[in-house]
Amino acid sequence: MAGYDVNQWPIAVPPYDNELPQSWLSRVGARYGVPPSTVARLAKDPSVRLTSLTAGQLAPSVALLLRVQAPPASPTYREMEVDRWAATYGRMRRSRQGASFCPLCLGDPDPFWRTEWTEPLRLVCRRHRVLLVDVCPTCGKRPFGPHSSWSQRIAPAWMCPSRRDDDVRIHRTRREWCRTDLRAGGTSVVSDAQLDAAEHLDQALEAAARDPGGPTALWQWMTTSTEYAHALLELIDEQVPANRWAHASSRELVTAIDVASQVMTAASPEAVEAIAARHGVLDPVGTHTPIAPKEHDYHPRNALLVSLRLASLAPHLSLGQQLMFRTASGCPRPPVRTERRDGPRRLTEGTWPARGWVPPALWAGELTDHVSVDDSCGRAALSLALSKVGSSVPLRAIALDLGLPSWLADRIAKTLSNRTRNELERLTADLERLFSRLEAAPPPIDYSHRVAVGRDLATVRAAAVEAASFQSIALDEAEEVAASVALWVAYTGSHPRFCPMSVSDGLQPPWPSGLDRAEFLDDGFQQLPHDQGEPMAWLPP
Repeated sequence: MAGYDVNQWPIAVPPYDNELPQSWLSRVGARYGVPPSTVARLAKDPSVRLTSLTAGQLAPSVALLLRVQAPPASPTYREMEVDRWAATYGRMRRSRQGASFCPLCLGDPDPFWRTEWTEPLRLVCRRHRVLLVDVCPTCGKRPFGPHSSWSQRIAPAWMCPSRRDDDVRIHRTRREWCRTDLRAGGTSVVSDAQLDAAEHLDQALEAAARDPGGPTALWQWMTTSTEYAHALLELIDEQVPANRWAHASSRELVTAIDVASQVMTAASPEAVEAIAARHGVLDPVGTHTPIAPKEHDYHPRNALLVSLRLASLAPHLSLGQQLMFRTASGCPRPPVRTERRDGPRRLTEGTWPARGWVPPALWAGELTDHVSVDDSCGRAALSLALSKVGSSVPLRAIALDLGLPSWLADRIAKTLSNRTRNELERLTADLERLFSRLEAAPPPIDYSHRVAVGRDLATVRAAAVEAASFQSIALDEAEEVAASVALWVAYTGSHPRFCPMSVSDGLQPPWPSGLDRAEFLDDGFQQLPHDQGEPMAWLPP
């Protein structure tokens, strides 16, 4: 007896572009006159229950029977980028189950539900320029939520697929269907600025998902598409925490997106400062853009956002803070900090990029527009300021490392800041340029090590006596002090004023008669610790 096997269904129901799997399965069921759950049971293992979570898994089996391409079940690129941001920055985010909807879209001749309506930050219908509606106005539920009631009935796309919770019913019987016409729901028009902000966020997320390392420009800075998109999400999270996105109203989230877009598209640091003050974002002591070093950082910082905030705060920062954050550079940034793990915590420690690069008294030919060559305290203050560039180490610790008195660190602001704002800006810019030159060509001398060697005065005096003996000159007590001070100054790069050797009455003893200074310093340098090929003195290129 001949037989046959029907392995395909006769009526093809192709999905629309960007259609939600639940919407497509509902249309397939309506076309065949059976509930979506029956369609799924006939196409796949009957033990698999059709819900919003399993609709994407069951759709390919149904599409195979209908000879059509199944709608995509995976999250959109934008939604995956939001998840990547939450994992990167340690933000807790609750998934928003179900779908929002546009009543005007559901009023089309062939209505269907869009996949993008399930995204947490897709809140606007660009076609009709209205906010998406979060819940059914009658039953208060999000359509296609975690419940499976939508799969148990045949209904048009514009009808609420949920059951009501407020109906009076007989015990152990099913609740009534909602049956609300979602096309009749009210709509809320969004402004042009809010529509542009929503489009701005979507484009940023799409670019970050498709090309994470793609170049993106902000002012004169170049960053990556990922960092730019994550900066937008950080600004939104600062206003509406991500763990509230699932329950926050669309109007609240759209307002937050608008503010975030205003910050990222501001024309100048002054505009960023005005927006931050008006809306209470970019808190410098908050959890999103903290500019001060913290002992325990539980969340990474978005470097682009912190630079944006530092640029806007630059006029209000002290001289030490401007140097530490490098506000005079092309891109302000917090000081580089090393990290070590202590369980779930990241313990950070300050770093000092210029350690060993700078002598205790700045080179005589540098920054002469700001201090005179004879101003020993001014040159030492400039060395402290240059060492502070990009460093979170306290000035007192820097002064100790350079062999300078601690009071100079306490009075550096008075020594260098007694000038107009334009002069101070010019000073920080000159210090930044000098620091960049040192970064490009680091000194062949470790001044920090030399200062440490110079603290052993007995070693310096022994080297001075030995160098003088090469010229057959015996030094008395006063001449030995004078020669030792000169050798100490040449070796450490400091100034005689900061030499710890005691000088009676504060007067410099006379130079030993007949002692050639240049030859003495060369011979004395050879007696002190140094690397092979290391010069006694050096000047920045």
